[in-house]
Amino acid sequence: MLTLLQIAGSIGLALRLVRIDLGRSYPCLVAFQLFEAARLTAFSVIRPNTNAYALLYFFTEPALWVFYALITLEVFQAAFRTQPGISTLSRKLIAFCLSGSVLLSAATSALDLQRNPSPYKILEDYLTVERVVNCSLLLFVVLLLIALTWLPILLTRNALIHACVFCFFFSVKTGLFLFRNALGPDVADVCNLVLLASTLVSLGLWFFLLTKTGETLPVRAGYSRDPAQEHRLLAQLDAINRTLMGSAKNKEY
Repeated sequence: MLTLLQIAGSIGLALRLVRIDLGRSYPCLVAFQLFEAARLTAFSVIRPNTNAYALLYFFTEPALWVFYALITLEVFQAAFRTQPGISTLSRKLIAFCLSGSVLLSAATSALDLQRNPSPYKILEDYLTVERVVNCSLLLFVVLLLIALTWLPILLTRNALIHACVFCFFFSVKTGLFLFRNALGPDVADVCNLVLLASTLVSLGLWFFLLTKTGETLPVRAGYSRDPAQEHRLLAQLDAINRTLMGSAKNKEY
């Protein structure tokens, strides 16, 4: 039942974002929801104890890692829309993070399998890669929320909501994944149930809180400060942005 609700929720969220003209602002979120709905539908009609089910998992799981990286980048770009230099730097860092995570996880997997051989080598490799990739991207998302809390950045209401909801969704998913890896497959059913419930909550928050007017409604995520201190922080942020923009232009020449 929860899986069917998630499929319907994913499709409904994607269609609603397109209908209220937010599909161009959050294309990665829309594409991810449609992909996830198609993926879950395929899993629902294939028997779990078959090679087809395993192949579907192995071929679609890496696409999820890419989607998570793209949505993380989308969140950064929405938050730092007025600082294109910082937004460009975040794109490079996330790409480097994703590539480095795959390489690091591959090396870690080889070491782990040598110490504790597993009959499910491919599955263990995938789990190792997913663990490192998710933890790395989660670090970026948490750092973003810390930055939004500390810096007096002016952003749109939708951008703030998108950042908070994705942080909740991805934090729960990564935490449950680590919990399952630590305690083994005996807790898999409980983790899956909690994950489905948290995903439905995230879909509901995205569906009801992302609005057309929220795309132009300015908000400030940081706490209130003395005006002089706030002006100084904004000046420092603008200086960093100009430096990054100047570096990018120099590289082009």
